[in-house]
Amino acid sequence: MGRNSTGAISVNQCLFINVNFYLKSIRKNIFPFAGTTSWNTGASITFFLSKDETGLSLELIYTKTIKEEKQNFNYKIKIVPVPSNLGKGNNYYFICPISGKRCKILYMGYGSDYFKSRKAYQNRIYYPSQLSSRLNLHNDKYWSLERGLKTLYTKHPKTHYKGNFTRPQKRIKKLVAKMDYHDNMRWSILPKSLMKIMNR
Repeated sequence: MGRNSTGAISVNQCLFINVNFYLKSIRKNIFPFAGTTSWNTGASITFFLSKDETGLSLELIYTKTIKEEKQNFNYKIKIVPVPSNLGKGNNYYFICPISGKRCKILYMGYGSDYFKSRKAYQNRIYYPSQLSSRLNLHNDKYWSLERGLKTLYTKHPKTHYKGNFTRPQKRIKKLVAKMDYHDNMRWSILPKSLMKIMNR
């Protein structure tokens, strides 16, 4: 596992672990649960999800190259249940090993040796939209919504149930409306000189 860039970065440029990945094992009480998480950068970690009298914990094992020397890391991250606001079941959160704050996702960025929450970093980890220009913001939103819609159309082809729109279809309609908004906005803010060229 190499080092990350020290420039301003977004969440998409970090390695990360999401507590939702382990929910199936937690809710079905499958312990211990072990495996490997890999990223397209070539980095990978080994994890062990376990439960004992102290509660749930996720053990992370990986190797990083620091100053041309390989160092091994092995530590546990606590997972805690919090009753859902809907009154059904629990939501689960990591306890950040650095800040002690609850969070759903832990990141490894800015050369950090550990996975930790966004708020535990001295330098801010941005969301992609926060790094976008005024024009690119709407472009990025538009293409992101389009990718999400393609997935929803594939997974939920059925549009109606008992004469009513299905829940996925209602969500699709909302996303289509958002997509239309960003499509209109990205065209409306194009420089006038570019619009003249395109209309020739």
